[in-house]
Amino acid sequence: MGLVDDIKSIFKDEATLILAVIVPLLYPLVYSFIYTNEVITDMPVCAVDLSNSAESRQFIRQYDATPEVKVEYKVSNMEEAKMLMEQQKVHAIIYFPKDYAEKLNTMQQSPIQLYCDMGFILYYTAAYLSAYKVMLAQKHPLMAGQADVIKVHEVRMYNTIEGYGNFLLQAILPLIIQQTL
Repeated sequence: MGLVDDIKSIFKDEATLILAVIVPLLYPLVYSFIYTNEVITDMPVCAVDLSNSAESRQFIRQYDATPEVKVEYKVSNMEEAKMLMEQQKVHAIIYFPKDYAEKLNTMQQSPIQLYCDMGFILYYTAAYLSAYKVMLAQKHPLMAGQADVIKVHEVRMYNTIEGYGNFLLQAILPLIIQQTL
């Protein structure tokens, strides 16, 4: 029996055709499809700015400029923001209290509240990290001592796309193929 006869026998036998040809072609497509949304970009966010100050508007602009989030809605109260989240038009709400700027200018702590859709853990991560990056970039007087001590220098060594699905797929795929054969 020659090579041509072996190839013909593969295409004649259904089980061999499925395991030797179709499964190895289908698995990479299925697994890459599963991990397509592993990096969040332009996640819709709602801003509730009761302060309506230059400081809060600057924070919102810088927050919107991060690649992970997009401030799609600016509303005047939490009820509107909650309704947008219930309708799944936004996945996070960033809330600035009325005294936000006043507290910042008098060197008091002025917390920003962040509400996230926890149905998908990457929503929380994107919203939180974006807010954290803006706080570090602004270096408020209250954070000046801390921000100067902790310098963030991000270097992506192995996983440059920031998604673990494609990164791990190379190691998992041979195991899956081996299990089906």
